[in-house]
Amino acid sequence: MSKVGFIGLGVMGAPMAGHLLAAGHKLYVDGRHSVPPALLAQGAVRCDSGREIAGHADVIIIMVPDTPDVAAVLFDPQGVAAGLSSGKTVVDMSSIAPLETRGFAQRINALGCEYLDAPVSGGEVGAKAATLTIMVGSTQAAFNQVRPLFELMGKNITLVGANGDGQICKVANQIIVALTIEAVGEALLLASRLGADPARVRQALMGGFAASRILEVHGERMIKRTFAPGFRIELHQKDLNLALSAARQSGLSLPNTATAQELFNACVAHGGRAWDHAAMVRALELLADHEVAPAPLAQQVCPSAPRPTPAFPLVEFASLQRTRRLFALGVHTETRRLVERSGGRMIPGVRVQENSRRTRLPLRPQRRRQQRRPQTPAAALGHHTEVQKFDLRKAAAVELT
Repeated sequence: MSKVGFIGLGVMGAPMAGHLLAAGHKLYVDGRHSVPPALLAQGAVRCDSGREIAGHADVIIIMVPDTPDVAAVLFDPQGVAAGLSSGKTVVDMSSIAPLETRGFAQRINALGCEYLDAPVSGGEVGAKAATLTIMVGSTQAAFNQVRPLFELMGKNITLVGANGDGQICKVANQIIVALTIEAVGEALLLASRLGADPARVRQALMGGFAASRILEVHGERMIKRTFAPGFRIELHQKDLNLALSAARQSGLSLPNTATAQELFNACVAHGGRAWDHAAMVRALELLADHEVAPAPLAQQVCPSAPRPTPAFPLVEFASLQRTRRLFALGVHTETRRLVERSGGRMIPGVRVQENSRRTRLPLRPQRRRQQRRPQTPAAALGHHTEVQKFDLRKAAAVELT
């Protein structure tokens, strides 16, 4: 039985730590942050600092989001480094910058301790099933020492090279994952737009050369609209930033990686920072003004997911002015143009919004008016105040959500 410290009990860290406990290892965790009750029930010991964890444990595992987080865990005044003694081992399983990783390793080695960078791939599913891929950068001796712990958390465990090489491998992995998610999203979106059943298209593709783990897992999420985070978009953004930064430093061009990052950026702009990275397809759907899955299903399973902006009008009722304003909203970045109609007339087949309540106006003929209302209400809303004619007969009966 080993004494293991584990810092970072998030979506992936908690099940990974649970596997170590289940195997009989003594586990010390950071009590300053939330600790899952299940771990405490199995015997995990709370500590008040990284320094205290390092004092108790022989191997300290770190699983936190980003490079600054690892630096703080290691080198803050009450951090892990302050509690280390010669012969102990630090294992960073976070996904962080390779160059900084090499610097961290040098500082820990100077204390007489081993340092391994061992980022993982497989997401929440792999963490729970103990099937993670683990990419290790360290000496052979340190790898051999920690491998029994790795085998409790993963299946495909590889010593890639020296310190920093594990992180380089993880960056390469994240490029492949992001670009494959984008490819699967484009394929399913095209199939759906052309009238095919995307679920059956995915089923057929799973038996051919296009089959992949991304198509299997993330393709299903795109179809079923299950974007609850297994691996959050904001974390994949961070990994692609590492890739693009390294590319700039080394004089490389990664055009498709940059495109994937922009799609993630679009998702974040629509409130998707915490969505699963399979939700990259939402950015593609916004560009296409079409969804892979039926809209009602999207609303039921993931109500927070954005809907593509329809290229049709929304009528907004301003009770103060008794005026209905008709917005012809173009998709993507086209300028919003305001078409204003005076009050008292019903607009056939168009939903309106009145004081945050949605109602449907009765169908009543709309007479063409020659006089336009003043533009002050529109200007007060901060919208484009250009008044244009708009043929209401072309307006579809839609509701913008």
